[in-house]
Amino acid sequence: MYVLYLDESGKDDSWTEHNNFVIGGVAVHEGQVAGLVAALDSVQQEFFPGVDAPLHFHAVDIFKGKDKFRELGPERQTELLKRLYTRIGEQPFPNLTAFATTIDISAVNQSTQVLKVVFEDVITRFNTFMARQHERGHPTKGLVIIDQAHKDKYKAMFREFRVGGTRFGSVNNVVDIPYFAGRKDTRMLQVADLIAYAAFQYFEHQDATFIDLIKEKFNKRSAYGPLDGFKHITNDSGCKCYACNWRQERNTFRQY
Repeated sequence: MYVLYLDESGKDDSWTEHNNFVIGGVAVHEGQVAGLVAALDSVQQEFFPGVDAPLHFHAVDIFKGKDKFRELGPERQTELLKRLYTRIGEQPFPNLTAFATTIDISAVNQSTQVLKVVFEDVITRFNTFMARQHERGHPTKGLVIIDQAHKDKYKAMFREFRVGGTRFGSVNNVVDIPYFAGRKDTRMLQVADLIAYAAFQYFEHQDATFIDLIKEKFNKRSAYGPLDGFKHITNDSGCKCYACNWRQERNTFRQY
């Protein structure tokens, strides 16, 4: 089984401070979770030797130097983030595969529909990943885990997808309902936060520093295929970002 851990970056219901909203995350094969946790724990020991209690790797807190991360100073804070992204980038496909969907303010017609549109897109891409695994002779199912801070809004949406499907079809490769956990309680939701943050920085600030370290982890149809797991919803038909460029070349650009 693959477990898709999801988190957000930006706000889906307020557009006064930013132009993008992201849902991003990581699908990890159940047998690989312990190895990835160990890899991130080793980063903690490198930067905070002797601190055995797990530190909460929250991208914004690290970048801004909040709490324990203030001890590092700006340069080491950035170095810590890069090291975490490097560890994620070192994980082999398909044991770990990333997903992120970003919506730009230009594509927002109804603010109340933003969360549904983005979540629907991410879930559909994860479901397609499961289907392709089956086609390759590796039948498996997927489970979704989301930060419990967003519990109520996601439960209702997924129930709707389960009953009526999405605009792109059913999600029958995803079992049961989403489960919810605290970001502080699992490294995997911290990885989801890091992926969402990297996508947000890329689109909001045109900063590819972090996304470049994990770009090859986004789901692809083949080893050399396009980044199917990385989507940019925008009305800018000339966008040349990593997500849009290959779709334009294949004349498959669309709003959603």
